[in-house]
Amino acid sequence: NFFRTLGLQPLHGKLIDEASEGETVGPPPVVVSHAFWTGQLAADARAIGSTIELNGAPFHISGVLPKDFKGVGRLSQ
Repeated sequence: NFFRTLGLQPLHGKLIDEASEGETVGPPPVVVSHAFWTGQLAADARAIGSTIELNGAPFHISGVLPKDFKGVGRLSQ
């Protein structure tokens, strides 16, 4: 409930706590930052639901964080 506790809504897709409910098969979900989504994934909405490899392990992209989220305690106003 990390993202829910912070009151965040995904820019695209779902957050991990929403995406992982009831899932037991397949790669674990990951939520990517807006910067990663635009810089590495060309801001392609089709990236949601795809699988990427991070440190040699597969992850399922479940969502994209809002552009203004910079980490805990660092939301821009």
